[in-house]
Amino acid sequence: MANKSLLLLLTASLVICCSKQDLVSEPVAPAAQDHTLSTAAVPGVLYVKFAESLSNEMEQSTTNGKLHTRSLGLNTSFDELGVSSCTRLFPFGGEFEGRLRAEGMHRWYKLQYDDSFDPERACRTLLAVSGVKAAVPALKKMSDA
Repeated sequence: MANKSLLLLLTASLVICCSKQDLVSEPVAPAAQDHTLSTAAVPGVLYVKFAESLSNEMEQSTTNGKLHTRSLGLNTSFDELGVSSCTRLFPFGGEFEGRLRAEGMHRWYKLQYDDSFDPERACRTLLAVSGVKAAVPALKKMSDA
């Protein structure tokens, strides 16, 4: 009796698995919404990854309300975008700083710039600088609506 039940269960599983028609219907996608980068990005905030050489030049100073580094190309881009702050995304790790550096996490920075600039344009401007490895806008958190 147990063998017949097992054989029946295996046969039913095989039929379901080999079926060409989905037994569970796909959920219907909601109407298309405008999810462009400009609407999904937090205005005026970018995450930037610098090359090792450029991250060593990130000692910053502020003169006349402008942020300056030891990199001329980066200063030009900062001035163009109106960058107001540039802070490490992953703060100093104390006793774990060696691990952060080994993984390259010390090279990620959070930039705050003039929010009248389009995030895509801001990314392109920074990526044109030698030593900038990645530039991505900070994205808004999605609500559980």
